[in-house]
Amino acid sequence: MTLFTDGEPPVTLAAESREVFDVTGAGDTVIALMAAALGCGLAPESAAALANLGAGLVVGKIGVANVRPTELQLALHRRGTGGRGLVSVEELEALIAQARERGERIVMTNGCFDILHAGHVAYLEEAKTLGDRLVVAVNDDPSVERLKGQDRPVNPLEDRMTVLSGLAAVDWVVPFSEDTPADADQPVA
Repeated sequence: MTLFTDGEPPVTLAAESREVFDVTGAGDTVIALMAAALGCGLAPESAAALANLGAGLVVGKIGVANVRPTELQLALHRRGTGGRGLVSVEELEALIAQARERGERIVMTNGCFDILHAGHVAYLEEAKTLGDRLVVAVNDDPSVERLKGQDRPVNPLEDRMTVLSGLAAVDWVVPFSEDTPADADQPVA
């Protein structure tokens, strides 16, 4: 699919390889998802990427079919690189630069997230509503011990980051070793 916008060079989006059962309705899916995404304020390139992904899901079904929001979320999550996941500060800088080029708003929060509970999840879901991408900076094990005491953390950094990256609201998870995320938040500032 190629996106044409006024004053910008065309952007070609490759289809994700998948088994095609029926292309009926793929164009309708593109139009519907583009309209919905643009109406929600997504940048044209991001809207086109979402529409392209949705069309790829629809052609994998038989007959006229739709794509559910949960299917889109799962497909975005599975994309990995650039989409979601555990990243270094350096990778985060590049991802944020790309997101800003697409007109996306970045929100960042931080914490130990040692014993994840419903309050954390609600807080992260609310934070996500403030922008297009949510970055969660997570204290590493030595900083959690400094902040919470000798018996902490209960869960090691890798486990805490993996659990956080599995939440639908969270786009990128980055570790930091200071008591506050001064270095980790530089790409967002």
